[in-house]
Order: sequence, then C-alpha cells, then structure tokens
Amino acid sequence: MGAIASTLQLGMAYCCCNTTSSLLNTCLGSTHEGTSGRKRSVLLLTITITFALLYQYVLAPSILHHTGWWKIYSSIPGMGKVLYSSWTDSCAQYNDDEGNNNNDGNDQQFSDLYIQCVGNAAVFRPTFVSTLFFLISAIATKTNPRLNREAWPAKFGMYFILLAIITFVPNAPLLTPIYLTFLRIGAM
Repeated sequence: MGAIASTLQLGMAYCCCNTTSSLLNTCLGSTHEGTSGRKRSVLLLTITITFALLYQYVLAPSILHHTGWWKIYSSIPGMGKVLYSSWTDSCAQYNDDEGNNNNDGNDQQFSDLYIQCVGNAAVFRPTFVSTLFFLISAIATKTNPRLNREAWPAKFGMYFILLAIITFVPNAPLLTPIYLTFLRIGAM
C-alpha cells in the first residue's frame, strides 16, 4: 500500500515540475541557440527582492517579537535559540536593554536602531545569495556561454537551497562585516 502512495506522490511531483518547466519556457522563452537567460535572470532578481522584503518586514519582526510562525518554529528544541541568536547577535550594540533578550517572548522592548539593524541584516541574506549566484554564473558563462541559457530549473533549485541555508547563518562572521564591506566598496 505504501508503494502506491509513493508512486502517486512521485507522479504528481513529476507532473508539477514538468508543468512548471513548460510554463516557464512559454513565459520566459526557449533555451535554443541565439537566446539568452536574461528573462530568467530578471525573474531571479524579482524573487530576490520579494524575499528581501519578506525577510525584512515579516521574518525579522516575527523573530524579534516572537509572534506569528515563530511560536511554532521555536517549539523545536534548540532551533529557536539558534535562529534568534544568528539574526540578532551582531546588532546587540544597538539594543538599549541588553538584559531583556531572554528569548521568552514576554514584554521585550527594543530600540529603533536595534530593530532596524536586524531588519537590514535580514535583507543581506537573500541579496548575498543572489550576489553569490550571479558571480558564479558570470564565471561559468565566461568559460561556457551556453550555460547562461541552460539548466535554469537546477539554478533556481540551488538558489532556494542556498537561501534556506543562509537563513541559519549568523550575521557576524559573514554578512555584516564582510558582505556589507563588499557592498559599500561596490557602491562607490
């Protein structure tokens, strides 16, 4: 009986992926000779902007104030503290009340600078993944120009996997000091 359910799930997943691929090829053009991956790149940038806004205005406040999905996620043993500290540790100098970060969700008061710092650090996560993706893509396309128009489902898959991983990476060693400096130099 389990084999039937597994087969049905596999068949439905195949149909969903095939339909999505066909829809993307129809909307974004084909991968034939003479085409490029510009439309798919713009779609990836749009997805990055969407996730940056979601991270800044939905996830970061939810993590700080322990509301919404955070109540469900923090019930997993150890995971709530890991995610909370990875999103907030590099912004601790902006918090007026250091002793109030007890992670229990009751009457926490944060300074405006602290909330803004955590929100800004949340934006760095999807933009870092996008920057890394396009740097690797540029190097790969330089070596083999066909790669710009091929394998976009795998590229989107890697983007979402990296986005899920970067959600748990602390701000301090990578995002705030290194990536932010890279962005400031690139903005000059």
